[in-house]
Amino acid sequence: MRHLFLLGALALLASCGGGQSHDHHEGEETTTVIENVSYGEAFEVSNVMSIEEVAAALDSVGMVDCVVKANIVETCAKMGCWMSVEQSNGEPVMVFMNDHSFFVPKEGMGGKTAYIKATASKDTTSVDILKHLAEDANAPQEEIDAITEPKYGMKLDATGVVIEGVEVTKEGTSSISEAAHDAVDHAHEAAHEAVDHVHEAAESVEETAKDMAADALDATENVVNEAGDLINNAQEAVK
Repeated sequence: MRHLFLLGALALLASCGGGQSHDHHEGEETTTVIENVSYGEAFEVSNVMSIEEVAAALDSVGMVDCVVKANIVETCAKMGCWMSVEQSNGEPVMVFMNDHSFFVPKEGMGGKTAYIKATASKDTTSVDILKHLAEDANAPQEEIDAITEPKYGMKLDATGVVIEGVEVTKEGTSSISEAAHDAVDHAHEAAHEAVDHVHEAAESVEETAKDMAADALDATENVVNEAGDLINNAQEAVK
């Protein structure tokens, strides 16, 4: 009885999920987190300057290597190869990504804070470049046509940018971890092996019981035969 109970319990355990293959990619989820994201070359955010401090420094020198903190106005909607940042006089400052060596997100960055590792300088931007930048920003055609004069001002040639508060999508986060799937798989395998062993043990016990029953039957037949002989002998003696 005990063997039958154990056999049934193990069979039930093995059958739970039996025949199913666990795809470790089933139940994958994507989650969105807010992070500070680096673009371009990594750099240490230290000795940070404001746009106004950089502009003041450029009044006495031609170029300034700096780490600048500024709020983003917009980014290039075509490739993310440039962005503009605020300064206190309301005139945006152009930030170029070091000859297209890296790119920033093309949308959703307006108003976010950026730390920019760059070389600052003052230069004249031609009408053609200004129109090209306006096209990249998806400006209306009348605004592009209104650009007729070059513009002199500060620009930043960036080698690295860190933008605060960027939404990042994380993929491959499973609702049930691969380790848990592996543990379940191993448990099923162990249960199946245990059931096989119990089957073998039950068959062995059954064969042994059959042999014992046959032996008992033979012994009983022998006793009956001997009793019969005794009865016959007794009857002969009476006669």
